[in-house]
Amino acid sequence: MMIRALIVLFGISFSILLNAQELGHENYDWDLDPEYIGVEEGDEEHASVVLKDVRIVEYKVIPGAGVIVFETMHKLSHINNDQGVELNNKVYIPIREDEHLAEVKARSVNSNGKVTSLNQDNIKELENLDGKGNFKIFAIEGVEKNGNVEYMYTVVKNFMALGSEVYQSGVPVNNAEFYLIAPKNLTFKLKGYHGFPTPSIENSMSNNVYVSKAEHIDARYEEDYSNFRDGLQRVAFRLQANTDNSSADVMGWSSVVSRMMPGIYTGEKSKQLKKLLKKQGIKSSDNEKSIIAFDNYVKTNFIFNEEGVSADEDQS
Repeated sequence: MMIRALIVLFGISFSILLNAQELGHENYDWDLDPEYIGVEEGDEEHASVVLKDVRIVEYKVIPGAGVIVFETMHKLSHINNDQGVELNNKVYIPIREDEHLAEVKARSVNSNGKVTSLNQDNIKELENLDGKGNFKIFAIEGVEKNGNVEYMYTVVKNFMALGSEVYQSGVPVNNAEFYLIAPKNLTFKLKGYHGFPTPSIENSMSNNVYVSKAEHIDARYEEDYSNFRDGLQRVAFRLQANTDNSSADVMGWSSVVSRMMPGIYTGEKSKQLKKLLKKQGIKSSDNEKSIIAFDNYVKTNFIFNEEGVSADEDQS
């Protein structure tokens, strides 16, 4: 509910630095007068070909709500055969309970240039589809062989410290673009995997803008007993620092441990441990010797097996 209210109150607007121009959600758009686009020689063998795949992830500060994430996807594909029609005539958008689909549009263009736009009434919601959570789903009318299909949508999410975007699938991708935009005080660590370029930061007056582009990503097919998804071209990102608070790596091991330790270790030794140390003639103030003594005691007096843990002697 909070996110829905924010959309009404503040609207959905963001700016990115792209090819030395400031673009925003209100003016980032597909071509208003679409043209039919064919495929390059050699791509006809695939069911379909992704001509353009653009992902934009923006972190935006909303007064009274903190940092909200706006994720936009824009995909344009060419259809080669009946299998391609089946793969592209429906779009599934995963939507968690705390997320909101702010904008969605789609259209098809046949080989004669006829454009069929999405009827917003066709957008339906499916709850917990095959145990994978909630989805928004819609069918795109007019999808046919040798035609194009295009869709674009924006999902509004609560703050997330990390994420990834996968670009490679069972069809080739001619052009892929990734943008991450964040306020100047939020810095991110990003990495491209399996051939996808690692994003670089571009200069902007108001934001940190990370950009990566790739061309001609090959199709990859799933094989039996293979870890298919982990081998796909993708870009991963995580929050590195909030420079308003500290320059430390907030997701690094040292920072994570420092946040977890107070809830795990209070600094007080239990009565049982003090009794054990006293029995072995070790001062409880000597942390190093205390740790070594406890380690030796556990390894000497307990056996770990498939049935559980058994003690070699009475520990009372």
